[in-house]
Amino acid sequence: MLQFDVPAMPPEHKIIINEFRGVNLNYDMTTIADNESPNMWNIDIDEEGIPDKRVGFTQAFEESLGPERIDGIFKYRDFLVVAHGNDLYKWDGKNEPIALNANITPSKKASHFIFLDKFYFINGHNFLVYDGESIQEVDPYIPTIMVSTLPNGAGEKYEDLNLIGTGFTQLYSPDGEATEFRLILDELDDDEVIVELEDRTLKESEDFTVNRETGYVTFNEAPKKGINILKITAHKTHEGMKEKITKCTIANIYGGQNDTRVHLSGNPDEPEIVRRCGLNDPSYWPENDFDRFSTDGSPVMGFANQYYSSIVLKRDSLWIESFYLNEGLPTFTTKPLNRAIGIKGKNTIQIIENNPVFVSDTGVMELVASNVPDERNVRSISDKVNRDLLKRDVENAISYDFKNRYILAFPDGTVWVYNYSRKDANGIGIWYPWNNIYASCFIEFEDHLYFGSNTKGMVYRFKKTREPQPFNDCGEPIKAKMDTKAFTFTAEEFRKMTKLINFSLRPSQSSSVKLSYATDRKYFQHIATEYAFLFAYNLLNYSKFSYLATLYPVPIGKKLKTKKIVYFQLRFENNELDESMGLMFVSIKYRLQREVR
Repeated sequence: MLQFDVPAMPPEHKIIINEFRGVNLNYDMTTIADNESPNMWNIDIDEEGIPDKRVGFTQAFEESLGPERIDGIFKYRDFLVVAHGNDLYKWDGKNEPIALNANITPSKKASHFIFLDKFYFINGHNFLVYDGESIQEVDPYIPTIMVSTLPNGAGEKYEDLNLIGTGFTQLYSPDGEATEFRLILDELDDDEVIVELEDRTLKESEDFTVNRETGYVTFNEAPKKGINILKITAHKTHEGMKEKITKCTIANIYGGQNDTRVHLSGNPDEPEIVRRCGLNDPSYWPENDFDRFSTDGSPVMGFANQYYSSIVLKRDSLWIESFYLNEGLPTFTTKPLNRAIGIKGKNTIQIIENNPVFVSDTGVMELVASNVPDERNVRSISDKVNRDLLKRDVENAISYDFKNRYILAFPDGTVWVYNYSRKDANGIGIWYPWNNIYASCFIEFEDHLYFGSNTKGMVYRFKKTREPQPFNDCGEPIKAKMDTKAFTFTAEEFRKMTKLINFSLRPSQSSSVKLSYATDRKYFQHIATEYAFLFAYNLLNYSKFSYLATLYPVPIGKKLKTKKIVYFQLRFENNELDESMGLMFVSIKYRLQREVR
């Protein structure tokens, strides 16, 4: 009897992909990690590593404010202030915005700060204050520039002139005999000169005269003798002084351990200068209270407060500003922090887990230590996506930090999301891109994320997954896609045969996925489209009718015999209106066949 030795079947192997880790463009798509993707769009990955289609957005109100872009959205008290065109609008998040009749100059550099419960607006042209009822130009504080002044004008310097105002005050100590008193400034404005002698206000032309050209005040009767009992307030315009503040576009509140002063920069006429207001007083900008950060012409681009210090980000370097009291006097000190790294995207600064994050010429950077000046105190966190990210208009990009996601939006509608809830062993999160989001600014309000349009006067609100039909952009489908790596199954020298594809869909109101595959022999071929629709009366759609009511993931298996292949790749897509695409896991069963010859 003849006996034959039947060769054993090659063993089956299985690869399982879960806890997905976003996009990696840094390597060939065959050498990235199994749970990374070389090509992904409009996918969001949650804290458990499950990818799903991003939620869509809807108009926040009905009528557009006009053809111009939204220049800024700012939170104040329990409402928002929207900058658009020539006006500011008060908006409660529900009804139509209300114009404040602010009469501003349109600018793409709108900014704000809130100080002592008042809203201040700057945009390189205007400097306004709003108290919730009325909006107006900031009323300048009138400084007392001299005290103990003698009639001849000699005295003790006390306060600086106010850059945004023309008024100044001097306190005199009359000798009881002099009738003529000299002001420290001449060529005065035509504004009324106010004179107070103790508790009495004197009247010009009746009690005294003023020679505005020479700056002399002459009294009909000599004021009585006393120390600082005579107060004279006059006005003089200094050309270009007010513009040192009104041309600023960047604001930061910093005062060491207390937020006691506002810092302004961004004036194109003095790009290296940061100016400070008086103590707890944004109506006073002392003429000589400023810091110059180097003399290299590199502009200050923004600020980031970290612990008790202020990080000043310039185009080609980073600086640190500190505050302390020197014999009771407030003192600000500055020193360089990193001379090798600067910021390119001035609107990309966010504080992420207490560390400043921003975009430089070489990628998205994180300042990990600011206690010692050292070029190693900054690290790149975007190496895996720089190949695409840095090709875009970084200078005009904007950013926002929302629910463990650093959102970096570009003018072309592309958004790169840095999800720092999913970190690797080096403490770096994951990246993935969205599109069709033409944002000029972001704001979080009442636990929703809003963005202003960079193409028209509309504000949009991102939906939440629990809302009815959250997966559309103003009624348009969201096109989502995720490719796996090109698998060699760690056996590049072998040809393989795939046997079975398994995956599961997270149940939702309406969910489906279009599955395709590619090999070294074929470009992407459609395998099947699978559905997981939960029954819901309020969203009944007979084209997608289902009695499915389970809360468990829906397992799906597809037989797929691809023979004699070296590389294998899957693509998951959903371009349908109001459908999600939550992938819980993916597995591929395969066999090795023979060595490549």
